Amino acid sequence: MQEVAKRAIEQYVSKRDQRLASAITLVATRDAELLDRLSR
Repeated sequence: MQEVAKRAIEQYVSKRDQRLASAITLVATRDAELLDRLSR
């Protein structure tokens, strides 16, 4: 059981940077769309 938990944690941590970059891109895209709509 501990080995499974360790592997799950390692996998989660290893993808942290990718998830953060994706979240930042999503927010930037939505902000750009919102600013575009508000400027009309």
